[in-house]
Amino acid sequence: MKHEMLLKVEQKLSQELIQSLKLLQMPSLDLAQMTRQELTENLFLEEEESSEAQGEEPGVSAHEAPDRSDPKLDKIDWEDHLRDEGEFYVRPEKEQREPRLPRTPVSEKTLHEHLTDQLHLSRLGKKDVLIGEYIVGNIDENGYLVFPVEEIAKDTYTSPERISEILSVIQALDPPGVGARDSKESLLIQIMQGELPEPDRIYVALGTMGTAVGLMLGLKAAGLKSRVMPVRIVDERFADGGKLVKLFHKTNAFLHSLDPSFPVFELSVKHGGIVNGFLGRGYAHFSEEGMEAVTRMEKSEGITLDGTYTGKTFAALIHDAKKRDLRDRVILFWNTYNSRDFSDATSTVDYRSLPRCFHRYFEDEVQRLDSI
Repeated sequence: MKHEMLLKVEQKLSQELIQSLKLLQMPSLDLAQMTRQELTENLFLEEEESSEAQGEEPGVSAHEAPDRSDPKLDKIDWEDHLRDEGEFYVRPEKEQREPRLPRTPVSEKTLHEHLTDQLHLSRLGKKDVLIGEYIVGNIDENGYLVFPVEEIAKDTYTSPERISEILSVIQALDPPGVGARDSKESLLIQIMQGELPEPDRIYVALGTMGTAVGLMLGLKAAGLKSRVMPVRIVDERFADGGKLVKLFHKTNAFLHSLDPSFPVFELSVKHGGIVNGFLGRGYAHFSEEGMEAVTRMEKSEGITLDGTYTGKTFAALIHDAKKRDLRDRVILFWNTYNSRDFSDATSTVDYRSLPRCFHRYFEDEVQRLDSI
């Protein structure tokens, strides 16, 4: 999650000023022609003879002719109005020669600062704002709450119920989905707030089946009708329709035992249908279509996928889109590829300290399509 601040300056010209500018730009002949036309069409206008035709006024020399200019125009600071790179502004030579001082960039707030500012503008009381600041301090840079509600309640000597109420206020702040415990809750928050339309299909990789089952249960518990499309990336010995349904019911029963108010759902093999045909040569073997999907996502969205899980899952989505199966549907791709950077932790690790059977993964080109 990322928020941005945009500083925008607008300049608006009044109708009087626009008309004056048009007159100033007109050549003398055009101005004279327009004046004659206005005199002909407007009966309330009269032409005054110049001092040359009437003779000099008594006591006034030719060099001191009376000033008949519009006093309103004299009050207009033309340079001030036209200075900001306007259409009619010509920069003086001196200003052209002297470079402008660099503009000071507007500092971007951190996510914690952005949330804290909004907290102080919320309906919460002073005590709850302090607790809210403590909760915000336990939200990571990706916007997820990393500390359990129960632990926060203990640290702040507050009931878990009150912590949940304050957390719900934080979850309504900007950016949408902030303060969620996991990606499933973040999705639900965004849908409930109207920031994201309810998806018709959600494509997700199916390995040990935990993510797919969690999504299915979470969507059902929230009353959403989104259909999860689990794309199998492991052998059928580890993931098939029967195993998926069994894990769904087992997890559902466990949640219900912890909280009897959690509903009990039914799921058949038909409704938990697995998307097959994208495993390729096997688990962790990159496929042509999978790596093409990885490249397409990188070029079009700047998002990094992997060849084992998410590349094959996105390939399934592209395949269905080409068949026009997704026409007029809201589609969500669930990217399970890790977004955290572990380079600092791994840079000091010597792979030779691992068992010898793992060395080939660092020394040999074990993935034929890894360079695509």
